[in-house]
Formats: sequence, structure tokens, C-alpha cells
Amino acid sequence: MYNTAHVYDLSFVAPTRKPRTKPQIVFTLDEELLSELNNRLQHLLRRVNAARYCGREVQFWYPTPDLFGRIEFGFEKCGLMTKHDGDVSLRIELSEEMLFCSTLTINLLAHALIVPFEGRKLSNRPQLIDLETLCDRDRLQGYGHDIGGYVSGGVNAWLRKQGTQVPDDRYSIPVPEEVITAMRHAWYAVAAEDQKRWASECGGRIANDGRFMLECFGNACDVAIYPDNAVADEKGSVPFSCHNLDRPDQQITLIAGLAKLCELVRKEE
Repeated sequence: MYNTAHVYDLSFVAPTRKPRTKPQIVFTLDEELLSELNNRLQHLLRRVNAARYCGREVQFWYPTPDLFGRIEFGFEKCGLMTKHDGDVSLRIELSEEMLFCSTLTINLLAHALIVPFEGRKLSNRPQLIDLETLCDRDRLQGYGHDIGGYVSGGVNAWLRKQGTQVPDDRYSIPVPEEVITAMRHAWYAVAAEDQKRWASECGGRIANDGRFMLECFGNACDVAIYPDNAVADEKGSVPFSCHNLDRPDQQITLIAGLAKLCELVRKEE
């Protein structure tokens, strides 16, 4: 069961040099949902073998403030929580050292938030993206870091609008530069030192019928609305899926691109 009314926003925050900060993938939701979210996370954690996935014993921290008011959360405190105007933002900081903790934390949040919250007043805003991820280091044939889900009719309409800019003699145009930049920031933050140069491989296209594809370094690693997912002129939610996502750095990079794409749609709502 997926959300149609708004539950959370997905966004990407770029790193800064002064002060030096890490890039972040951010889930923002109504503070009133935090208690139920924690209940869901507690239930989901019973099914997770975090030590096997992360390669070591790791602890999950719920978003509660410490003595100094700092609110850290996630596996090995890979995230920070901030509050503003009744909303909470769960900020997963991206780094090579905490890569597996970050992907597993995102996995838990995405699964906890994909089911509607009962007993709350529904928002007039749509849920722009319902995200699902996989975190499995043991898949012998790869695809251990798949991502998929649905984008809303509003995202679909925005993509179709971009598609009208494709010249008649072409099939597609590049995604907005902000999306590519977000993916490159994410890749550079989480990739191993000898792999960072492949940030230049990040890219994406929007087709004339409104389908999109985001790509990163690897063997045809991408996330897209594929021709067999759904028709692009559909007014409702449209599924997206991925290809050859074997590694957590690939997963993080493509999620960053999806998050930035959602931000661009929200700016035009």
C-alpha cells in the first residue's frame, strides 16, 4: 500500500566548505508522526541483521536529544534530526566511512514511511515519491542494492513538460544540471578513494514522452521509468525501477538524484 496524500519530502543537501559539512539525503515530515515512526522503526529492526550487512556490530539510535540538545539517529549515529515550524528533518550524512550504515538507515526510513499513517488529517499535497530500497550484501548475482517505487502524477506531469523541450530530431535531453550535480556530490562523498574520479559518469536524460533515466558509474547502473513500467501520459502514480544496482555507493548516488528531482518539482508546485 502506497501513499497518495503527503507524508514526507525527500531532498538532497549539498556539502559546503565553510563551514565544512557533508552532503545529506533528507526525509522531512510532520513532527506529529515521529512517535509512530519510531514505533515502526522498532518493529522493522527486528527483521534486520545489521551486523551481517554492515560487516560489524552496529547500534541503531532513535532520534532523541542528548544533554546538549543534539539529536543524532540511525545506525552508528549516521544522521542528524533538526526541527523547524512543526516539521522534523531526518538528515542522513554521506561519507565513505559510514556508507553501509547510511544505506541501511535510508532503507528503514523508506520502508517505515511507505505505509500511510492512520488517524491523521490527510494533506492536500500529494506524496511526490514512494521509495523502496534493498540492502543485501549476500546476493550472489548482484542487484543487492535495488531501488524502486512510484512517482506521483505531479512528478509525471513535470517530466512530460520537460519532455516537450526535446527537439524533433532527438529522443531526449539531459536532466537539469542540479540533479547531475547532486549525484556527483553524493558519489564523491561515499565512493572509495580510487573510485571518486568516476563522479563524472553521473548523468541522466528525460525523454520526449516524459520518461527519465539517471545513471552512475558501473555496468549499466541506472534508475528509470522504463517502457514496461507504465505509459507516460498516465495521470496517476507511475512506477520506476532500476538496473544493475549492486553496490551501496551506486544506490546512494541515484537516490540523491531522485531527491533533487523531487525538489525541482516542489519548487513549481
